[in-house]
Amino acid sequence: MGMNIKQWDFILAQVELACNKSTSQKTGYSPLEIVCCSNPLTPLDLVPHLQTSELSQDATERVHEIQQIHEEDVDAVDMCLRAINALASYIYREKAAGREGLAERIVDLNDRLQENISSHFLRSLLQLILYEDFRVDLTGSAADALLPLILCEQDLYQRLVQEFLEKQPIHSLRTRLANAFHSLTSSNKLSSSLDRPNRHRFRKNFHEFFREISGLRIK
Repeated sequence: MGMNIKQWDFILAQVELACNKSTSQKTGYSPLEIVCCSNPLTPLDLVPHLQTSELSQDATERVHEIQQIHEEDVDAVDMCLRAINALASYIYREKAAGREGLAERIVDLNDRLQENISSHFLRSLLQLILYEDFRVDLTGSAADALLPLILCEQDLYQRLVQEFLEKQPIHSLRTRLANAFHSLTSSNKLSSSLDRPNRHRFRKNFHEFFREISGLRIK
């Protein structure tokens, strides 16, 4: 392409091939190795594979193995989110009743930062949602865990959101994200309750929030 940025479309085939030849840390194989059982050197080397009507037995087995790994990962994350939901809900109800519960117990993070349990999980969950490869089929469990954490740590939540927005270099992106965060905790007449109707409303809000932020180039 050289210095002419208008010729970007000339190298799309090479870029696509490079991505598909990259080895995954999770599986130890590249996408092309899984589908074609080889790593072609050029895009033209793919032609014989594209004419093949069926995958090889080895490729099929690898696909099934990877699908099983993904399903196990999702199940593990889902169980963790359910556990966080139960813990955060307990902490919130204890605080609402004027009892300490687990709210003041300290989590030591590498001797540099100390915070209570709900603060620790709020940071971790927002990190997972905003920066990691978060699965859309986990939005229900994530919403159920996030709501009590926000209710427990409202000041921290607002501070974390503000810090996140300040990191975004593009004004239009920052505005979209700010609106998405505002709608998350204000739309559908959301209240500070953990009853079933309010959880259902927050799930709707979170689904819209996740749809809005998906695909954005978040820094």
